[in-house]
Amino acid sequence: MSAQLQAKIWNQSSATPVLLSKPGLAIFHVLAMIVILTGGPILLAAQEIGGSVRLVRETGKVMVEGAFVSDSENLRNLSFTNDAVGADELASRVSGLKLFDQIGNSIPFRRFGPGEFAAEGEIRTFSYEIDLTPLKDPRSDAHISWSTADRSLLLMDDLLPQPLGNRSGRARMSIVAEAKQDILTTETRMSDGRFDIADRRRAVVFLETGDESSVRAHRGRDLSVAVSGSWHFTDDEAFEMSDGVLRRYAERLGGHADGQKLVVLIRTSRLNVPSGTWDARTVGNTVIIVSSDMPSRNQSLQRLHEQLRHELFHLWVPNGLNLTGRYDWFYEGFALYFSLKNGVGMNRITFGDMLDTLGRAYEIDSRGARRSLFEVSNTRWSGGETSVYARGLMIAFLCDILLLNSSSGKTSIETILKRLFLEHRNAEKPKDGTAVVLELFDSYPALSSVVRNHIRGSEPVDRSEIFELAGLDLLRGTGGTRLQVKANLNGRQKAMLDRLGYNNWKKLKK
Repeated sequence: MSAQLQAKIWNQSSATPVLLSKPGLAIFHVLAMIVILTGGPILLAAQEIGGSVRLVRETGKVMVEGAFVSDSENLRNLSFTNDAVGADELASRVSGLKLFDQIGNSIPFRRFGPGEFAAEGEIRTFSYEIDLTPLKDPRSDAHISWSTADRSLLLMDDLLPQPLGNRSGRARMSIVAEAKQDILTTETRMSDGRFDIADRRRAVVFLETGDESSVRAHRGRDLSVAVSGSWHFTDDEAFEMSDGVLRRYAERLGGHADGQKLVVLIRTSRLNVPSGTWDARTVGNTVIIVSSDMPSRNQSLQRLHEQLRHELFHLWVPNGLNLTGRYDWFYEGFALYFSLKNGVGMNRITFGDMLDTLGRAYEIDSRGARRSLFEVSNTRWSGGETSVYARGLMIAFLCDILLLNSSSGKTSIETILKRLFLEHRNAEKPKDGTAVVLELFDSYPALSSVVRNHIRGSEPVDRSEIFELAGLDLLRGTGGTRLQVKANLNGRQKAMLDRLGYNNWKKLKK
C-alpha cells in the first residue's frame, strides 16, 4: 500500500533472520555473488537450477548464469515476471538471453510475449543480465528488485527464470561477500552457508554496504527489524512498535503467524521526494517499507505505526493461509479496517480519526460507477486501486456492525479472520480463496445482505440502517462526507460504539 493511496483514505494524523557483517572499509566492485540451487517438487516439473547471480555495482546489473541440473523434462519455455506495482513491462530489463542444450550447443529461441521465450530444443543451461537501475516510478521500490551504490533489494521472483506459468520452486542460495556488506533474509541458513528457500516467490534478500548508512538489525525471538537510513524514530522504537503490533494481532487472530519475520525499513535515497511518500509490500514473512521521513518525530512515529499495522496483517492474511487465486477483494479492505480498529484499540489514533477515514472511503465509493466489489477488484492494477480499498473498507465496516449487532457483541470481523487463519493456516491442500471466504460469510446469516448487495451485487453502500445501529450520523456537505456520533444515543447504540472503540481512551486512562 502506498502513501498516495493512503492519503486518499487513511487518517493522516522458520530460521532466524540472518545479519552477516564482514569487517573492512573497502568499496567493492562486485557487491555479491549469489549461487542458486533448486530442487524439490514444483507445479509443472521437478527442476533444479545451479547458477550464479553476480551483482556489478558500476553498471547496476546482475549477470545470471545457470543450469537445470535435474531432468528438465523437455523444458523448452522460460518466462520472467513482467508486471509489478509502478513497473510496466518489467521483463524488458532482461537482455542478452542465451540458451544452451545438454552438450553446450546454442539453442535458437523466439520471444512470443512480454518476458516469455520458446526454445527450439530442450534447455539445459542459460545466461542473461538484468538491469537493476531503479525505475522512475518510486512506487516500484517496494515491489521489484533494484540496486544502487550502497543498497540492493533482491526479490528472487523477478530475478530468476521459471518454466512458463510456474513461479514457485525451492532454492538453495549461497551469498559470498567480497567486502564489507550486510545481508538480511528470513531464509533458512544451512550448515554449509547456503540459504534454503522453500518458495522463490516469497524470498527477499536485502544488502547494504557502507558505514554511515549501514543497516541496523534488532532481533527478537521470532522478529528482526532492519533500519536503513536516518529517521526521527530510534531503532529500538521501530523494533518495539513492530513487536507490539505482532503480539496484539497474534492475540486477536488466534496465534502467531508461522516462521521468522523480518521488517525492512528503507529510507528512500531519491531526491525531491515529498515527506511522507512511501510504498510497502509484504513478501512471504518479509515486510518491505520504502519511505521518506515525516517532518517531525511525532508524525514519523505515527506514520510508521500506520504502515506496520497494515503490512503486518498480511503475515496472517493472505501470506499465512494455504489459499490460492485472487481474493484481494476481501483481504485488502479488511486489512484497512482491522488496522483502523486496532489503531484505536492501541491508542494510536482516536475514534474520530477512524470515523474521518470511513467518511473519506464512503465519499470515494459513492462517486464511483456502481459495480460489485468483484468488478472493482478486477480493475485494481489498471487504475482502480483506490476504489478497491475504499469499497472494501466500507464493506468490512458493514460486516462488523452486522455481526456485532446480531450476536450482542460476541461475534465480529475478528471472529471471521480468526476462523480463516486457524482453519487454513496448515491446510494440506490449497483451496480457492474466494470460494473459502464466501463460504465463511454464508455461515453467518447476518452477512447475507452484504454478499448479495455489495460483494456480488452493485448496490451502493448507503446503508442508513447500519449507521443507525452504530449510533452514527452520515453528514454530507460542501467539505465532503463525514461520520459523527449521534447527539442522543440509546443503550444499544452506546454498547455498539463501545465495542467499536469509542470509549477506549477511558479504559486506557482507568
